[in-house]
Amino acid sequence: MKKIGIIGAGNIGMAIAKGMIRQNIIDKGGSGMSPRDTIKNLIKDGSVPSHLRRRSGNKDAVGALQTILYELGFGNELNWQKYGADGDYGGGTTRAVRTFAQRNNQRGDGETVTPAIAGKLIARYDMLDDLRHLHNAADEGNVESLYYRGSPHA
Repeated sequence: MKKIGIIGAGNIGMAIAKGMIRQNIIDKGGSGMSPRDTIKNLIKDGSVPSHLRRRSGNKDAVGALQTILYELGFGNELNWQKYGADGDYGGGTTRAVRTFAQRNNQRGDGETVTPAIAGKLIARYDMLDDLRHLHNAADEGNVESLYYRGSPHA
């Protein structure tokens, strides 16, 4: 099995290839927002470090972070099978954030999500749909259908 490679995106290619990433994992929790929108709002209002940190009381925001990290392939670090998106920023979330930061050339010990790490998380997360389409097209032998007008490959 070929591994789809995105530098610094965790085990995303393997996770897609193994079917570990589900199409629509959106746990709207108590906030009524998708995980992506929850994190984007924290970035927008400048409150990422106060909500996404070890022992944070914001279970919705931490659960959104955990869901995004899981979808990016950090389920082992999160111990996802045991805890899922429990909203507790403990050891597993710290490991996942630290590993994500290291793989994406960001500074951080995992204890707190910086605005730069949060931005990188969203950028990587936004790639998932394109990767899913590419993976499905490759499975169907139909990659050419994804070429766009003006593409050097068309």
